Amino acid sequence: MESGTNFKLQSEHPRVRHGHQSPEAYALLLIHQKAYEFAATLPHKRILDWGCNNGYGMKLLQDRGHSVAGLDVSSSLLDEARKLGLSELYLLETDTMQFSSQPFDMITSFQVIEHVVDYDAYIGEVKRHLQPEGVAVFTTPNAAIRLDEGQKPWSEFHVREFRGGELRDLLGRYFRSVTVSGLFACPKITQLEMNRSSRARRGLTSASSRRALIFPRRLPNCTTECLYYSDSDLDSALDLMAICKI
Repeated sequence: MESGTNFKLQSEHPRVRHGHQSPEAYALLLIHQKAYEFAATLPHKRILDWGCNNGYGMKLLQDRGHSVAGLDVSSSLLDEARKLGLSELYLLETDTMQFSSQPFDMITSFQVIEHVVDYDAYIGEVKRHLQPEGVAVFTTPNAAIRLDEGQKPWSEFHVREFRGGELRDLLGRYFRSVTVSGLFACPKITQLEMNRSSRARRGLTSASSRRALIFPRRLPNCTTECLYYSDSDLDSALDLMAICKI
């Protein structure tokens, strides 16, 4: 699979770090963690986490009774995942064939599709590793709250960001059934994420991030229980999730 230069660069910049001191970073962690918590409620026991990062999501799925394998483009991130006690880990384009004959019930690919150049190759490989009745679950940032009309992604590692309808249209070319929902949160988390996106859109991320470091890591009374998925008002969602059936 040819994932594109931008995705290669992103591999050395983990999307989530548990040690961040910024409230905004902690809010982002909750947003990412919520996706794995939702996936853990689905009845698919044999899962591949495509773009597993440092294994934080794999660990959550495993702790909730699923059999989980992980795949990433970064050997250093896979090394971090091993420190969590995770063992079935594969390096993309090197070890992929080791499990090619063992299709999965579900593939999670969270915060990946925005880094991809070649959708045919990426989604084709995802489908190839799914059982005939398998499910693929994707998450991605919501362009509707992050970008002005026609604006390119402000993240240097993102190739394209999607609105809800755009994500549905793209994935509908590859899957027979696509359901897109949005992630919503309590006012505190929502405001933090909206502020972060607004500053980044205006090119003000660096100074703001430095100021945010003086605050405690955790947000008082904020957990993933403060977040939920809904299929209405996608343009206001903090993040997007697509559940796809082949």
